[in-house]
Amino acid sequence: MNMKRGTVIFLLALVVAVMFAAGEAQATGVYFQQIPAGYEQSCDLCHSPVPMLNAFGEEFRANNYEFPPVPGGSAPEAEAPASPAAGPEQAVPTAPETGAAAATEQPVVKPPVEATPAAAVEEPGQAVSLAASVPEEPVASKEELDIRLVLPDGVTRGDKIQLQAEVRVNGSPAAGKEVVFYQETDFFGPGRVELGRAVTDSRGIAVINYWSRALEGDVKLLAAVAGGETGTVEAEGILSQTVAGPLVQPFEGLFIPFVGPWLLAIVVGIVWASYLYAGYQVLVIARSGRKKEEVLREQQTGRQAYA
Repeated sequence: MNMKRGTVIFLLALVVAVMFAAGEAQATGVYFQQIPAGYEQSCDLCHSPVPMLNAFGEEFRANNYEFPPVPGGSAPEAEAPASPAAGPEQAVPTAPETGAAAATEQPVVKPPVEATPAAAVEEPGQAVSLAASVPEEPVASKEELDIRLVLPDGVTRGDKIQLQAEVRVNGSPAAGKEVVFYQETDFFGPGRVELGRAVTDSRGIAVINYWSRALEGDVKLLAAVAGGETGTVEAEGILSQTVAGPLVQPFEGLFIPFVGPWLLAIVVGIVWASYLYAGYQVLVIARSGRKKEEVLREQQTGRQAYA
């Protein structure tokens, strides 16, 4: 029991010691990438051991995370900031130092990060300030919708033609856009009649079939497509129509050989004669019925008088 209690107390003390010790720790790979030429390219420059700070690390933190000048040489120049579009590995040479601590150009491998520190280069002998640069988000361009109605030069009333509408977004063909075709009318007031709907193909063209049946010579047609930010965009055009002949073509009747108009007159006469004979028979039956009633009435009257 005492051994378990001692173990628990030891673990708690170890956790508290680690918490207090970690409060002074400062370790990040961003500052390692900014170590100027002339200093030791190692984590031991600021830490002993990692993540504890040594004397140089304390001085670096007190100096607002700016590297002091290299002993025996001029102040180091900070390297150029990494571009957000750079690949996973990019070699950035540093400026050579003069004096005893001069160093050759050394490539520095930088992993891709969302925000990389950008260094502002100052004059030699002055401190170099570091600032975090965040890549700007791309701004979506506004969608500019355009539609054009394509009509034939002329058409004869009653002929079948095709109406085409071309839709473009920011100058490029737009596929999958629904186009509605209308015809303007003036029936008890101005209005529109929907002719049909079609969806644009990969070329940005929508097509419907159309039969011109208007009575007037010119027909006003419209095409409309719904857009996102710009709303509904319309295009109109005038279709020149030539009026020629009726809309319904007459057809010949049933032809029977060796049968002329005289036979048709005989058949019609027989039918009407049958109607007249039937009507005459109805009148005769009604008249004979009235006569029988009169005879019976007279007989009854004579019997009463005789009695």
